[in-house]
Parts: sequence; structure tokens; C-alpha cells
Amino acid sequence: MAPTLSMREKYKSKHTMVCLLRAVVGRITTVELRNECSATGYVVDVDGFMNVTMSKVLFVNMDGEKTHMDSIFIQASLVRYVQIPDDINMVKAMKKELMMMNPRRPLPGSMAGGRKKPPLKLCD
Repeated sequence: MAPTLSMREKYKSKHTMVCLLRAVVGRITTVELRNECSATGYVVDVDGFMNVTMSKVLFVNMDGEKTHMDSIFIQASLVRYVQIPDDINMVKAMKKELMMMNPRRPLPGSMAGGRKKPPLKLCD
């Protein structure tokens, strides 16, 4: 079940790459930070503002020193890159996350819903 999101979080989730980040929840991935550090571990949660919560983390600081942590919260403004695992189909993952946020509304560009075109008439 998708968490309850505020209107602002829903907007950001639909109009940014946050929906792709939500696809890695429960998976092991690496988040690279703006200060040259990185965190590798299980992604527990990604909110609508792209704040990331991780568990069982291996944190590597800018000097290369490694530290094991039980959990870490990474503020969105610190995220530089998130490494998406190769086995995730990004297009399908984004569509799935968008459908989970609003299951009754068709995705933009899909053929579902909207005005139907009248059938073509052949001239005599």
C-alpha cells in the first residue's frame, strides 16, 4: 500500500524522478552524496521530496573510510546520484509507481480514457 502523500509530495512525485526512486524501495542500492560520500544499503523509504531512509548501510566518507550503520536518513538536497540496479526496467517501474499513486486516472499519453475519434468515412 502506498503511503499517504500530501498534495505537494504527490505533485513532486509525478513531475520528477522520485517515482523511479520509489521503485528501489526494499532493494540494495548506492546513494552518492554531494560531499563525495556514498551510502550503500537497503532503501527503506523514499518520500515525495526525495528524502531517502536506508538500513544496514555501509557509509564511505570522502577519505575512503568505511563505517557500518544500522540506519541513515539522507536529505534530498544532499543526493547527487542514485544507482538504479540493472535488473529494474525503469519505464515499467515509473508507470507502476504512478499508477499506485492514482489508480483511477490513466497515465498521460495512454490510450485509456479521453475523447474517442469518430470512425473514418470513405468518400464515394
